[in-house]
Amino acid sequence: MTAYDERNTKEFNDVTESINEALIKMQNDRSIKCSISSLANLASVHRNTIRNRVWPLERVAAIKAARKAELEEKRNNIIEVDPTVELKENISKCLKEIQYWYGKSNDFKSLYESMTVQFVTMSKSRDFYMDQADKLQVELEKANAEIARITDLLNMVNEK
Repeated sequence: MTAYDERNTKEFNDVTESINEALIKMQNDRSIKCSISSLANLASVHRNTIRNRVWPLERVAAIKAARKAELEEKRNNIIEVDPTVELKENISKCLKEIQYWYGKSNDFKSLYESMTVQFVTMSKSRDFYMDQADKLQVELEKANAEIARITDLLNMVNEK
């Protein structure tokens, strides 16, 4: 074998290895498009390099077929849900939501009642203290009038 033959064999084996790695990556990762162009990009080789070898084309076709079969199997394996089960689940969810809002409603009713009681109590208290203030105002006016009368009497006595 000549030096060129050895180098060509080594490059051929390296390209084969990179194609195999790219095929494995393509097979394991469904996000990678299953095409010859994608394989060429992953393997870092030209598309014609892959087209000149038959086995990578066969593997790409096999991967496509496997993906298609898997997709069909998933479509066929979709379990149809019994509508009564789904309706029962919806009813139980609705009941839980009704219970939640009923509890909230009761909380707000009790809060309203306690606030109403506080309001009535504060209104009575305000009315009581307003009456007290009015009474004290009348007493103050009487006291001021008495002071003014006594002051006038004292002034009259001092003048005489």
